[in-house]
Amino acid sequence: MDAPPFCENKSLYRVICLEHIKKEQAIREAVFSAQMEGLRVTAETERRIRKILDGELTVEERVQQLKSNARKRTC
Repeated sequence: MDAPPFCENKSLYRVICLEHIKKEQAIREAVFSAQMEGLRVTAETERRIRKILDGELTVEERVQQLKSNARKRTC
């Protein structure tokens, strides 16, 4: 986890690396949890998890999308 030679702020680099590692661990835990519940986890599912963790999509927005899709299928 040493900063590359061109990186001026070595402590900031380490913090960014640690945050990335934490995020990847959270993604792995979410995928594992879903699989333990018997859910199928695809690459698309993992992308959605990443969007939620990145703040691009809230959990509430995703729930609304799922409800909307379910309504469309029943109509």
